[in-house]
Formats: sequence, structure tokens, C-alpha cells
Amino acid sequence: MKVMNLQEIINPIGKFMEETFELILVPMSAPFNVAVVVLALVSLVVWLRTMKRDKETA
Repeated sequence: MKVMNLQEIINPIGKFMEETFELILVPMSAPFNVAVVVLALVSLVVWLRTMKRDKETA
């Protein structure tokens, strides 16, 4: 009976995660980063307009 080493379990999991990252997340990262920056800018503009409107009514 062969005893499994912990490295025999961890290495395939690590390789799978690395390949998943390279095939899916790296190509997806550029549009996602742009979307996050655009969302942040739009949120900032909306927040500043709300603050200006609240200051005028106070």
C-alpha cells in the first residue's frame, strides 16, 4: 500500500489554480479594472452633487 505524500495532494491543486488564474482572470482583469475606475468616478460625481445640493438647502 502506497502512502500519499501531502505534496502529491497540494501540487495538483496549486497547478489547477495557477492555470485557472492565467486562463480566466488575467484576460478578464483589464476590462474589470476599467469598470471599477469608471464606477468610482461616477460614484464620486454623484456624491459631490448630493453634498452640494444638501449644502444649498441647509
